Amino acid sequence: MNATAGPWEVCKDGTGVYAPETDTMITNPDHPCFPEPGQAEANMALIAAAPDMLEAIEAVLFAVDWSGGGKGKHTCTCHAMKPGYTCPFCMARAAIAKAKGES
Repeated sequence: MNATAGPWEVCKDGTGVYAPETDTMITNPDHPCFPEPGQAEANMALIAAAPDMLEAIEAVLFAVDWSGGGKGKHTCTCHAMKPGYTCPFCMARAAIAKAKGES
């Protein structure tokens, strides 16, 4: 079974993680909106992998930022190219900021 579809958000009262689009409580098994066992296990696997994924995506962005002669941070023009479009680099930076509580 697949994990609950995102986005996921920290509950406003700080009691857990919630997926508003699917009305699913991700981390509070006592909540009536907690997913079925197979989906709950998939969610736990995703949560457990999060630190590794964060480290990996930071390493990939570091490599991209410093490739091409060490010029530094990738300059994105994705919004100028196509309104409403977000490039994978901007998506990755937003995910990192969310994971670190900076967004």
